[in-house]
Parts: sequence; structure tokens; C-alpha cells
Amino acid sequence: MDSVYQGDLLKGFPLHYCCLMGDVKGLQNCLSNTELNPNGLDNLNYWTPAHWAVTSSHFDCLLHLAPYGALDTPAERSLVTPLHLAAEQGFADAVRFLLANAARVNLQDSSGDTPLHKAARKGHMECIKALLNHAACTDTRNFYGRRPSELSAIGGHFQIASALNEVTRLQKLEQVTNAVSRVPLSPLGTLNPGLRNGYVCKRSRGCVAMDSLDEDSDKRLRLSGKLL
Repeated sequence: MDSVYQGDLLKGFPLHYCCLMGDVKGLQNCLSNTELNPNGLDNLNYWTPAHWAVTSSHFDCLLHLAPYGALDTPAERSLVTPLHLAAEQGFADAVRFLLANAARVNLQDSSGDTPLHKAARKGHMECIKALLNHAACTDTRNFYGRRPSELSAIGGHFQIASALNEVTRLQKLEQVTNAVSRVPLSPLGTLNPGLRNGYVCKRSRGCVAMDSLDEDSDKRLRLSGKLL
């Protein structure tokens, strides 16, 4: 559906229309001088204005929606958030901005996909790194039973799939380590001191496995037909 047709359908929704067309001044005027709901849903995709701002690459509109807390409302039917759309389309700057403004990183849509599933399926490296930096869970399965790493592999992004599996391992190690650290001391000393004093996986370390990757290396791996 082209933007002209979408625009015609959205003219009854001024906030949505301004975000679709990138009309920042119009958006500011509507937000300041009307009682229109910045979290309201249209009758086309059942999206909020922020959804249209993201999918149309008019990220400056997000700056004006942020003070109204209008960046994280799910669509009515698909349950996708603006963060899902940004991750799916590879808009890393938008992903980072949304995450910095309290977008929920592990929210699932109607198919069970988190934003990480969306980015992993398409092999969007920078989006994946941004999501992992905000504690995206790599072990969540969508409603088809797929983890993000599996979607990467299906899409031919084998190096990303391997790195995501490593991040999952580190996240599970962190959970085990944190659980052990909460065990009370026994009268004879600590329980399993080797594990207690061993390597602790921090959330920030979840990105270590991704840091050596880039779009070119993943492309070369896929072209070579090698699986990690």
C-alpha cells in the first residue's frame, strides 16, 4: 500500500497523518492545541502515531511524541510496538531511541515475536546489539517454538545465530551464578566456593559475542556456505 493511499485513509487521524508524512510542525501543533490522543489507534492498521513515524522513517516525530509517553503502545490486533517495527526494518537509531525512552524490550506480539526475533530474522546486526544492551532475552520462544537464533539460522544469518546461542549460554550462566550467590553460608563455609567465586556473566557481557561481528562478515559467511 503506497503512502499516498495510506495518507488518504489517515486524514481523519491528524497525528497519524503527520507522522506518516513527516510533518513535524503539524504534529507539534496537534499535540499542543488539540486533545487528540497521542496513543490513539487508527482504523487502518490499528497503529499509533509512533508506529507510522517509525515505519515511514520520520524519527524526528518520535522526539515530540516521547514527552507524552506515546512510544510503546501495542497495535490492537498484531500487538506489534514501534520497537518491533524499528527492529524488523533495521532502524538502529530508532531502536536505540525507543529503548532509551522505556520501550519494553521483551514484549511479544501476536505471533510471540519479541523485537529481538524481528531483528534476528532479518540479520540486523546493530539492532541486535542495541537490544542485547538493554537485556533482551535470547531464549524466548515465539508461538511457533522458535528462538531468535533459530530465526537467524533460517534466514541464512549463521554467524549471528551462533553468537546469539553463545549469548543465551552466558545469560543462563548468569542465572545459575546469581542463584548460587543467594544460597546462605553453611556452618562449615561457603557452598561450592569455586562456583561462587567464578566467572559471573553480567548483562553487558551479553554483547561480547556480538562485538566481533559486522554485516560484511555475516554476508561472507553466508556466501561461503559455512555453518558455525
